[in-house]
Amino acid sequence: MKIRVKTLTPVHIGNGDVISPAEYISIDRDNKITYKLSDYLCKIDLVNLFKDPLFNPFIELFINKAKNNRYIGHLIEPHGSPFNSFRRALFNNIFCKIPISQSAKNSNTININQFIKSAGRIFIPGSSLKGCLLSAVMWKVGKEKNIKNMNQLTNLMEIVISESSVSKKKNKFSRWLDVSDSDLKSQEEVLEVSLVLATGGKRTGIPLLYETLKTGITFDMELKTSVNSFYKFGKLEPEVILEYADEFYRNIYKKFNYSFKIPENEYLVRIGQGSSVLATSFLLLAEENKINNYNVYRRKAPPLTPGQLPKTQKLVGGKIPMGWISVKVEGK
Repeated sequence: MKIRVKTLTPVHIGNGDVISPAEYISIDRDNKITYKLSDYLCKIDLVNLFKDPLFNPFIELFINKAKNNRYIGHLIEPHGSPFNSFRRALFNNIFCKIPISQSAKNSNTININQFIKSAGRIFIPGSSLKGCLLSAVMWKVGKEKNIKNMNQLTNLMEIVISESSVSKKKNKFSRWLDVSDSDLKSQEEVLEVSLVLATGGKRTGIPLLYETLKTGITFDMELKTSVNSFYKFGKLEPEVILEYADEFYRNIYKKFNYSFKIPENEYLVRIGQGSSVLATSFLLLAEENKINNYNVYRRKAPPLTPGQLPKTQKLVGGKIPMGWISVKVEGK
């Protein structure tokens, strides 16, 4: 089944790497290098930069500054003619230019968390969407089986396997669902830099910068269980799984009382960085099924119990929740 995924809020799916301040410059609309984030982020091709003859006189200076994670833009004196060739070398070796969102403008030049890429292009991994759908399936099966105690909750994975996966091995999923990676898109087309703040607690968290998908971006993917094929590797139709997901994530949406608009005729899912503990634990199921002795351990705070919401959230600009997408079945 072919589906189209659309971002409703900024989405970040990380690859574990960062873009250091020595690897980018920020420029304004007049192509002037700025010392805080302005209109565009320009990523520098460092391999080609070091091959550029214009850059040769500045290699030692660059290395000494870069090892201290200094912003490359600070090496250019605004009116210093000796650095004109350095500036030209930087602009000659820009390989990607992406917009800086309103949330991140005037932010300090710090590390930026990278979005996952394939050969420099952006995609949504099938494994990321599959994990989100599994959380919803576990919640739905737990509801339908009317799980009432911690012992049953602990064994929920085994119950879900029997309900959704044709497996010959106990406690092990076979191919309950195949989710393809999405199509590839250019960084310039779909990315922006966003500032993310942890809000809601006693203190505002450390500002973090992320490469995020812009709102309204679409990707094409495919879901498959082969319920009706010879192999029959899954027991649930893809559309049934999406219905479970929509019900699960709309419940989470209501819990947080979010105000962004969600589509009525498409399936709602939350993916990537910023997904709340409600989407990654059994808290919602425990609350609805009245399993009161379940809790979620937190290292620096009291455990969360059913009915409680986390006090802090990671929000873009301190306002917009991350990771919300809609899913539409193609041809419907």
